[in-house]
Amino acid sequence: MKCQLCNVNSATVHVTELINGQKVELHICEECAMKKAIDLTPQIPFNEIISGLMDFTSKKEQDSINLECSGCGMDYDDFKKHGRLGCEECYESFKAVLVPLIKRVQGATHNMGKMPVSSSGEITVDAEIQELAVKLKQHIAREEFEEAAQVRDKIKMLEAKKNKKTKKSNKDE
Repeated sequence: MKCQLCNVNSATVHVTELINGQKVELHICEECAMKKAIDLTPQIPFNEIISGLMDFTSKKEQDSINLECSGCGMDYDDFKKHGRLGCEECYESFKAVLVPLIKRVQGATHNMGKMPVSSSGEITVDAEIQELAVKLKQHIAREEFEEAAQVRDKIKMLEAKKNKKTKKSNKDE
């Protein structure tokens, strides 16, 4: 994206302002930002945010803090200080600390993504059936047959409901 002021350089500064209740976004280059006297220093540096979040570690997390990445040699203190990982192997090396941190920040450790409202019901049912199928296998593996039967019945109920909706929508066409 080009700078909205000079139309020459790439826009690297993105400013959002509220003016009379209207949201105004401006995408400009660093040179134009300096000419307009826009302060380019973040109010709270990202690494300080990450560092602050990491100060709330549990006992289990604290035991794994003296980890070092086998790929780049970065240790936990460096990660905490900079707020960035050094390489792709850091994710595995610092997993014991990263997973709880991601859970704390995002509320979950996986992303389901967004889905169109018109198809969300169908996709949600499919996702629930898949999730229940995994639980069913786990119950069977642990020989928890009563729980497995309950999960199996729920899967059958959801599949019947889904098939009923599919037949109804086919009739409507």
